Amino acid sequence: MCALVTADELLQMPDHKLYELIEGNLVKWGPEGLLHGRTSARVLGFLYGHVYASDLGVLLAAGCGFFLQHDPDTVRAADGAFIAKGRTPSDADPYGFVETIPDLVIEVVGLNDIAKQLQAKIEQWIEHGVRLVWLVNPERRSITVYRSLSDVHVLHEDDTLTGEPVLSGFSCPVAEIF
Repeated sequence: MCALVTADELLQMPDHKLYELIEGNLVKWGPEGLLHGRTSARVLGFLYGHVYASDLGVLLAAGCGFFLQHDPDTVRAADGAFIAKGRTPSDADPYGFVETIPDLVIEVVGLNDIAKQLQAKIEQWIEHGVRLVWLVNPERRSITVYRSLSDVHVLHEDDTLTGEPVLSGFSCPVAEIF
């Protein structure tokens, strides 16, 4: 049995950006390909104008670690996230993991993702208070929207993605993301 790792120990590792921490256990994840990167950038790009033009909060890109629980520590990363204005403490450590649970999490299905593990991760986000999760699947050209574990909708290219209830007024044709 391996010793449990703390979030502080993870942050001190030279390759900490290649891991998430689940109840003290290191879980390795690797870099993704062009399709994943392009899709992630497009989603964040569409959000950027809406979020910052209206001063709604902060967008965070892939690799930003979020504390979900302490002792044993769980730190997860998403392909993108949004935290509403006023929810992140002004004294937050700019180099540490984020203690504030995001309002929106964006996960883009990649080559390294295993469906069962990705579903468990989405459930974990929601169970810890994330109000909206977008699971973007570039291969299927679809977005699964989770407002809770029981309020799940799949959008296709002829649909429109909205940010309700987190990003009021945001909308984007799904086709434009792909």
